[in-house]
Amino acid sequence: MLQSYFKIAIRNLTRNTIYSFINIAGLSFAIACSILIALWVIDEIYYDRFHKNYEQLYQVWLNADDGGSTGSWDDVPPPLYEELKARQNHFKNVAIGDTNEGATFLLTMGENRFNKHGRFVSQEFLEMFQFDILKVSQGKLLNDASSIVLTESTAKALFGEQDPVNKSLRVNNRWDVNVTGVLKDLPDNSSFQFDFLMPYSFYLQQSPAIRESNTDWESYGSAIYVELQPGVDIGSVNAEIKGIIKKYTTWLNKELFLYPMSRWHLHGQFENGKEAETDRSDFVRGFSLIAIGIMLIACINFMNLSTARSERRAKEVGIRKIVGSQRKQLIHQFLGESIMISAIAFLGSLTLVELSLPFFNVLVQKKLFIDFTSPLFWLSGLALILATGLLSGSYPAFYLSSFNPVKILKGKMHIGTSGMTPRKVLVIIQFGFSILLITATIVIYQQIQYGRNRELGYRQENLITIPDNDELANLYKITKKELIRTGAVASVTKSNSPITEIYEANYLDWPGNSGPKVSINNIFAEYDYLNTMGISLVEGRDFSEESKSDTATVILNKAAIDIMGLNEPIGSKVVIGGQMLEIIGITEDVLMEPSFVRSVWPLYIVLETKWAIQTHPRNITIRLADNREAKDNIKMVEAVFRKFNPSYPFQYAFVSGEFNKRFDTISRIGTLTNLFAFLAIFIACLGLFGLTAFTVERRTKEFGIRKVLGASAINLVDIMSRDFTKTILIAFLVSSPLTWWALNSFLERYPYRIEIPWWTLPGAGAAVLLVSLVIIGTQALKVAITNPVDSLKVE
Repeated sequence: MLQSYFKIAIRNLTRNTIYSFINIAGLSFAIACSILIALWVIDEIYYDRFHKNYEQLYQVWLNADDGGSTGSWDDVPPPLYEELKARQNHFKNVAIGDTNEGATFLLTMGENRFNKHGRFVSQEFLEMFQFDILKVSQGKLLNDASSIVLTESTAKALFGEQDPVNKSLRVNNRWDVNVTGVLKDLPDNSSFQFDFLMPYSFYLQQSPAIRESNTDWESYGSAIYVELQPGVDIGSVNAEIKGIIKKYTTWLNKELFLYPMSRWHLHGQFENGKEAETDRSDFVRGFSLIAIGIMLIACINFMNLSTARSERRAKEVGIRKIVGSQRKQLIHQFLGESIMISAIAFLGSLTLVELSLPFFNVLVQKKLFIDFTSPLFWLSGLALILATGLLSGSYPAFYLSSFNPVKILKGKMHIGTSGMTPRKVLVIIQFGFSILLITATIVIYQQIQYGRNRELGYRQENLITIPDNDELANLYKITKKELIRTGAVASVTKSNSPITEIYEANYLDWPGNSGPKVSINNIFAEYDYLNTMGISLVEGRDFSEESKSDTATVILNKAAIDIMGLNEPIGSKVVIGGQMLEIIGITEDVLMEPSFVRSVWPLYIVLETKWAIQTHPRNITIRLADNREAKDNIKMVEAVFRKFNPSYPFQYAFVSGEFNKRFDTISRIGTLTNLFAFLAIFIACLGLFGLTAFTVERRTKEFGIRKVLGASAINLVDIMSRDFTKTILIAFLVSSPLTWWALNSFLERYPYRIEIPWWTLPGAGAAVLLVSLVIIGTQALKVAITNPVDSLKVE
């Protein structure tokens, strides 16, 4: 029996090549899209899960209630490390690290010199987080203060093919350290990204200020990670640790909590003390729904074509029933055919995925691949084949098997028309989803452009940044003078973070404030900061080298003044870090963290001319002169840096490029949305082409008679298009309210957003209708221009 079913299925596929191709091609494209989306979604969801103890790993966060709202952050007091280590009943391991994720260090081995990103962590770090260790010396990897652990690529860059373990290298041209281990390069889907690790004990040795902060409960400059003991209840641990800070400080409004590693990547954003939705989690959900929608469209194509062509198999059903076939046997046969088509489509989709993966990886900036050796992949593929086959074949199977054999064989059953209403409903679903996708791509594109084009508050053109270092810090003033003297540079400054990112925040208070202190971002800057960045003053003045008292002054942005509610801010006093400062200037709001959704944050700028060693990142910012090409000016700037800072490689970045990088992720998401929207519409149109071709084929004789009676080709195209046009208009009317609601709900979470233009929905509907009419019109026109003599011969 199975052999008979198989032969019949093959015969039907080869007999109806066009419709078989449409079904298989549609399903292949849909499954390929779904596999690509699934690879991306799984990579996002499985961030950090290569750690075997993933479910037991947490980072310590704190909530700080300022009376009006609650802020949440992951910088905690360093003494908390020893406090938590003592609670061995709760914690298997506790590790501490610096929070300077933007810091780079010069690593030197002979003639090889590279700026690399490193972290300072305690020795428990590599016991908790299970990175692959390739090589190790005797003892613990980070036990000695002068040790260093390199990643594989960093070790190869410095030592070539030599074994680096127990060899020395130099850090920042100041410290000699010994390589105690090599880690396999970190996976792309890891929350931690670094080129080397050094002991936290080394970090403490480098500065008296850092050592003092290590015992200061009011210092917030450390990251603390914990590994829970098996079976420990996270709720009881949070209840026990939340009030620890209150025991040691006067800050009664700060409470600790543990934030699980499973939430770091897709979430990790808080509003008013509660975990908030993030773009990443939205995108994972959104693309998962797109994958489901694309598969649904392809399955609908299969259902429509199968039911529309039911008259081709009606006699087969009738004869089979007369000779004794039961309905369930027919259902099994048709479902089997559907599953077979689904299996063929799945194999075709694997070819499409393998061909498109290189381009897809470039687009999403990942290294995705299909593991064909994984049993889980083939089990998932089998489940997908069965689900797709059963879903797409269920309605045709039950519909075809329900035919009355007597009526069929007597020719009294009007086949093909009875399934008309369900087919129209399915077409409405298809094109309703297509309209939603088109509208979504338009809105996302406009929101991204709105964010890109928002007012920055500074001038990006000819602005470059260069990482500062300890050697250069001692020669900053003479280097600045030499740069200006070349004529290639208009202005130079230095700050603790680049203009495109904020690394630090502090509390601000002021006389007469009856509420709590306000958490506010800060910039430590050298002279000429505002001039170099091109930031305008609303009122007041900039820091001046002629004024000896400017070390006790501060400049605020408008957002900060709005929070404080000061009517006459210039000359007013504020308290920051226990120091009383005088407000001397108010700047325009500056977008220092590029975002297409966030409002500008409040900010203060203080003068800093005595910089600590390179344990915190610092940046020199240069505004190139506009008297010649930028590349020529950069050559002159490079010559100055090679003169005064020859030990370090010269590296620079245009601020505009760094700004655009911050939009890379959202831009890629927009491109992906466009791509999959196009494919969904293509698959829907593929189904419409098949359905139209069949409808035209059934009405060929009718069209011939109409032509004989005087109907023109345009009349015939109009007749053919009318029913489909009504269906698409209904799809537009049904989908429009849902689409408008969904997109408004998406945008409402963002303070900086567009209003959906009125024309987007009608434009999307018109685009779908136009494409559909082209498909329908070309098929109808083919028959309309056929000689009626030939049309009337069709049986």
